[in-house]
Amino acid sequence: MLSTEECERLRSLYRPEKVRILFVGKSLPAQGTFFYLGTSNLYKSIREAFEKVYGVRVGQDPSSFMRFFRDCGCYLDDLCLEPVDDLDDPERKERRHAAVPLLADRMAAIQPHPEMVIAVMKGVESYIRKAMLLSGLSCVTFAALPFRVHGNGLVDILRRRW
Repeated sequence: MLSTEECERLRSLYRPEKVRILFVGKSLPAQGTFFYLGTSNLYKSIREAFEKVYGVRVGQDPSSFMRFFRDCGCYLDDLCLEPVDDLDDPERKERRHAAVPLLADRMAAIQPHPEMVIAVMKGVESYIRKAMLLSGLSCVTFAALPFRVHGNGLVDILRRRW
């Protein structure tokens, strides 16, 4: 399993110069999978949506998809930079609450501000909205999608944005 530092290093490799759409997940998965490795369910769901919109241009393997994702101005951050999946509900909520100011700092550092923020799990929507408020992004377009983002929601957003 990758350490948090290794995940953040990998994430930084695919950060676009100008973030147009900031996706925000709940946390790194406790199972050791990771979006930027192409091993998580979130990766599969987002890739499926991109394939519906862009077809084969998204690439044939995870690293080529990550480059395509980056070149579209997309970037995925997480509310919590440590896994919280395996925690009990009260502790998970406490960790999410504590992560809000840290996410807000990371959001504020994105210059220019993204055009849109997408929460990829409705269960963390309130935390992400708080971080947007603290970071000065409260006027940025926002959407919250179910964890399985491959449905029409993300496809519709991608078709409208480009």
